[in-house]
Amino acid sequence: MMCKQPNSSVGISGSTSSSKSAQAPIPSCSSPKARNKQKLRTNNIRLASLNIQSITSSKKRASFWNLLDSINCDILCGCETWLKPDIHDAEILPPNSNFNIHRKDRRDGYGGSIILIKNTIKHERIEVDSICDIVFVKIECANNESLIIGSAYRPTNNDESYAHNLFDTISKVCKMYKKSAIWITGDFNLPDINWTNNTIQGHQYKKSINEAFLHMEPDLGLTQMIDFHTRGNNILDLFFSNRPDLVNQCSPMPGISDHHAVFIDTNMCVPRLKPPKHTLLMWGKANIDNMKKKCSNLSDTILNLTDTNIEDCWTLFKHGCTHIVAEEVPARQTSQRYNQPWVTRDIRRITRQKKRWFKRARRSNTQHDWDRYITIKRQAQLTCRRAHDHHVASMLSEDHENPKVFWQYIKSRKKENFGVAPLKKDGITFSGSKQKADILNDQFTSVFTKEDDLNRHNYQNAIFQI
Repeated sequence: MMCKQPNSSVGISGSTSSSKSAQAPIPSCSSPKARNKQKLRTNNIRLASLNIQSITSSKKRASFWNLLDSINCDILCGCETWLKPDIHDAEILPPNSNFNIHRKDRRDGYGGSIILIKNTIKHERIEVDSICDIVFVKIECANNESLIIGSAYRPTNNDESYAHNLFDTISKVCKMYKKSAIWITGDFNLPDINWTNNTIQGHQYKKSINEAFLHMEPDLGLTQMIDFHTRGNNILDLFFSNRPDLVNQCSPMPGISDHHAVFIDTNMCVPRLKPPKHTLLMWGKANIDNMKKKCSNLSDTILNLTDTNIEDCWTLFKHGCTHIVAEEVPARQTSQRYNQPWVTRDIRRITRQKKRWFKRARRSNTQHDWDRYITIKRQAQLTCRRAHDHHVASMLSEDHENPKVFWQYIKSRKKENFGVAPLKKDGITFSGSKQKADILNDQFTSVFTKEDDLNRHNYQNAIFQI
């Protein structure tokens, strides 16, 4: 379903709205030298917004990871994460994920907002002083412009102060970045508002709460663009933008809670760091016999050298070994696409089946199709959970052939990333990097042997006598 198309406005590139003009052209390269200088590539941003309802739940984790793998979005904004500050990022993301995470947690373990953004996109977090469940990120776009993305959550209560604080926080960020494109998304729990004509038609929440967010457009220039139901017959998940002409399409898709997720395709161009490719040597397919013969010949060549200094011998040895490996050990390049090893063909099949039934249920809007969709959705969650648990169990088994995979998984699940633990000296604990480095340096130097000049002179004389 297409979004509402308001009147055209000035795009991020400074031109009037159009699908072609909003995209920043990639510079053409007329020579190999110019082509090598192009380190960045540009693509349009694809964003997903969803209500999660416990991202660390054993029933939701595998489904959430499968969602990241299947929708191929650049940015994911989530709410109701139910995270606490003592939960580490490694417990949220899949192992070796290509996403960076920005969170706003509650201490009570409910609510919360999150933004996941691919590590190939240059960005930074915007720190705001607010009690509300909202987090902001700034992205550097083409033509030296910027994009501000916010993920927010308003609880299901009649707390007027919270609603006004949330509005004031959004207003403050909009005033700080007046020339930037701004996207605010999340679950605002405002079923009383009819966003087609911007009127209040219900009485579930106080009038002042509904009016605060109706003023987003006249006061802040933010247009609410979702015009389809996201939970039951209500529009609870919203998407505000001050540049609606840069949004190609926003449409519903299957979520992982009782809310539908929202997928947004845009004309916003962002420079991306091209992920480097690494060469992987496949030692299991190496020709060991030929390598032994060539290494023996290299050894004889080096031993038969005369009048050659150590530097030339080392250079010959290094180049010889490199040449042998390149000839006898097959290699392949790593893929730039991140795939989770436990996502099997069956999972992809049932995920596609879930999407088809979701579209069918939305078209027909019959109870039979919705019941069938919910059944398949539960089957998909169960399939994902079982596949992930089986994958982990196979790595933990004693007869696993590759222990390296096991330790890579253990490393990816660690809850700390400070490297050297806090150190104690004279009964005082130090956690600063420089302080820990000084303590280790003092410890290493304390065990060195301190030789005086007399002992060194006697030692040299003994060598000369030998």
